[in-house]
Parts: sequence; structure tokens; C-alpha cells
Amino acid sequence: MKNQMSDTITLFTGLTDEEVAKLESYMEPKRFAPLEAIFLEEMEGNAIYLVKEGTVKISKIADSEDGGENSEAEKVMTYFKSGDIFGEMSFIDNLPRSASAYAVEDCQLYIFKRSAFERMIEEDPKFAIKVLLNISKIISQRLRRADEILIYLATQLDVYFT
Repeated sequence: MKNQMSDTITLFTGLTDEEVAKLESYMEPKRFAPLEAIFLEEMEGNAIYLVKEGTVKISKIADSEDGGENSEAEKVMTYFKSGDIFGEMSFIDNLPRSASAYAVEDCQLYIFKRSAFERMIEEDPKFAIKVLLNISKIISQRLRRADEILIYLATQLDVYFT
């Protein structure tokens, strides 16, 4: 029987109960305390994180225009809750993290490291492709949402992007 959480996790979409269990076997559980950093901007990115319990804040340090005492301020970009994944950009492109992630409350996360994914590719390439397609769908959904926001802002500001 499918566990209740697997029905709400995009990463598990289209996977059988056995495949969900197999994917979970490649992940490492880890708890984070409130305000604990999960990763920081500019760190090496080698894992995707799945929120099992709790809330995670994604933020960036942004320079303010006034250049005064408080010239750097944290800008919260989004929050992730149970069933969400994050960290997929650096997992895929192997570039440093573009933002920081912090536990807002006690969090139970599952960490899916690139090394585990590489092992999955060697052990079961067809399954690895299914997982990669699900990761790609998540990235595509987020990119579409970002496009909507950019279009809205461009319309409001009467600017064009080239």
C-alpha cells in the first residue's frame, strides 16, 4: 500500500510502491533544529532535499541601495513544506548554491546525494531515468512559475528582457 506522503510528492509521481521504497533507500534521513542552516549560498551543491516534516526557508542576502549600516539584508524567496523538494538546481548543474536554506522549525529531511544518484544510474539506469524525469518536471514547473512572475513584473515596470 502506498504511503500517504508518496501521493503528494512530485518526485514520486508515476512510481510504484516498490519504486518509491527503492528511491527512499538511496536517501539519508537527517533532522535539523529551528534556525539551523541546511546549506548556505555559494556552498557546493551535491544533494536534493525532500521535506518529510517541518518547514524550510530559502533566502538570499541582497545588497540594499542605500549602502548604509544595513547594506545587506536577508530576502526570503520561498518556503518549502512536507512533500516539497529543494536544492535541485545545484544537484543538476553542479554549480554553487544560489541561495541559503534554513530550518524554520524542527525538520526531518531526506537527502538524495549526487553520489547516490550516480550509484543508481549504475545499478538501475531505467529507474534513474524515471527519477531524473520527475526532477526535470519539478524544475520545469518552477521555471514556468518564474516566467509568470517575470512577465507580470515586466508588465508592471514596462521593461523588456532580451
